[in-house]
Amino acid sequence: MTTLIHPNSFCAADVASACTPTIGVQVDPLDALFLRLKRQQEAEIAAQDREAERLAALIGSNGGPPLVEPFGIDAPWFQFAEAEEVERLAKLHVRIERRKLILSEDVGERKLIMKRCIRRMRRAAGKG
Repeated sequence: MTTLIHPNSFCAADVASACTPTIGVQVDPLDALFLRLKRQQEAEIAAQDREAERLAALIGSNGGPPLVEPFGIDAPWFQFAEAEEVERLAKLHVRIERRKLILSEDVGERKLIMKRCIRRMRRAAGKG
């Protein structure tokens, strides 16, 4: 909730970033009010960001792959997809990315086993 601030409730120090004596300096009350409201809005945005970070830490990750641009959103055919198809494509895309990740881990493990077997085979043949 935003509260109204009376222009006479602050001094020239609100306008200047440093608190220096302002002898003979006229401060426009609207400028001071604008700066104070701007700082208040920035503080509210920062508080919302902190709350979002706190909630993200509580929720955590579901362990799936990081979300990327869904199913080639710039593809020309995507413009003709209906709402139900877009929802289904979103689910399929996440599922496919998850399977790709699992498959790449399995292929990597298979390569390690294959390299170990090749080394043993070479040692047994007296090579190396």
